[in-house]
Amino acid sequence: MTSLAEVPNKADLAELISAVWTSFMFEEILPIEDEAAAAKPTHNEVVASVSIMGGWSGQLILATTRACGTAVASTMFGSEDKVPDEELADAVGELANIVGGNVKSMLPSPSSLSLPQVVIDAHMLAVPSAQLRTVTVMAWGEHHIVASLWEAAPSNHLLGGL
Repeated sequence: MTSLAEVPNKADLAELISAVWTSFMFEEILPIEDEAAAAKPTHNEVVASVSIMGGWSGQLILATTRACGTAVASTMFGSEDKVPDEELADAVGELANIVGGNVKSMLPSPSSLSLPQVVIDAHMLAVPSAQLRTVTVMAWGEHHIVASLWEAAPSNHLLGGL
């Protein structure tokens, strides 16, 4: 099992998200200092997750509002019309996939990454038998993105999932 020191920390996660955002969205995204206020849940969230399995097993979760997810999809796909839910899910899922791949590259090999799973209009996402390792809140203009990294319970490492 990977030690906690080898798991990406809050600063690492913020740096990865910033690099991905700049590369794919062509805009700056910054960490928020007052995370407690920014991370208050809304009832119109889009949540994307990818699982990482290997020497370290866990899940990367990105959560944001529908408005932010729609803006991401609009920027990513160059659409100015109403963004369908499929494009919204594809865009936020792809960001989770790319950030998750970057997290995976910081962990010991071998490891694998699942396909992204996206829930639109989520009110809650539970990660049973997992422990929160780090969370960061990022600001893209007026939008907030909450990124969290969860470690699977040791008994779940053998199953390759959460």
